[in-house]
Amino acid sequence: MLAASWLLAVPRPAEVASALKPVRAAVLASRETLAEEPDPLSSRVARLEMKLRALCSKAPARRSAVYVQEIDSGLTAGVNPNRAFVAASLIKLPVMAAAYRLWEEEPERKTPLARTWLEWMITVSDNASTDRLIDLVGGPEVVTELCEDRGWPNLRVRHAIQNHRGRRGRNVCTAREVAEFLVALEERRLVSEEADEEMWQVLRRQKKLRRIPAGIPKLPGVEVGSKTGTLGSVLHDAAIVRTPRTRYALCILLAGQRSDAAGERFCRTVSRSVFDALHGEQ
Repeated sequence: MLAASWLLAVPRPAEVASALKPVRAAVLASRETLAEEPDPLSSRVARLEMKLRALCSKAPARRSAVYVQEIDSGLTAGVNPNRAFVAASLIKLPVMAAAYRLWEEEPERKTPLARTWLEWMITVSDNASTDRLIDLVGGPEVVTELCEDRGWPNLRVRHAIQNHRGRRGRNVCTAREVAEFLVALEERRLVSEEADEEMWQVLRRQKKLRRIPAGIPKLPGVEVGSKTGTLGSVLHDAAIVRTPRTRYALCILLAGQRSDAAGERFCRTVSRSVFDALHGEQ
């Protein structure tokens, strides 16, 4: 009887095959899922850097630099990210941060007039408003000290814009440090949660949109906040881009551009390449 009971307990081949069907189905489904899984972000960023190098090799300028950081992962891609450029109006980004830091410490100085200066400085790049804010915060050296304290020694404000008050050299920046500034703002660790949110909203109201913003598809859930920089010899743009799939900070610097129109086309091309790599091609 014991032997018979043991024999009865042994599964028949048909029963084994039937029991394995769900397992096989699960394995096949897993393989299909893996096959359909998109490229890992790290691979896309590596290919993006190769694309940026190819684009910069044909940039319509004597010198170029690009740096992008995907904010949630911390992955980066860049070309000449540490090369110093005349900053032009990109200095208005740390001037904005210095103003908000002052207003955190002395709220009574955040007057309607001072807030108007800041709005004009960022959204239409008004130079007179910038100089007034530089005076308000205590001079160019105060802005530079803020940058140095945050680990951006090559983001330097040496003089006001219109009258060069306090001039001790050139206003300079690097693509890496401008992008890192924007990452700190996006992560709400630049001045304070409230101040950083206000700065983001000001950047979103930017009126000069022919460079990085113009390279980004108008899709639901996509937001851009940016700041340009332009002189006769330089053409820049820097932006925070938010999409439902990614967040990134991008800085593009050009010096000795062939023309402003050619420089702006280059910015749009780089911007779209970055968007397609990090958000996904449309």
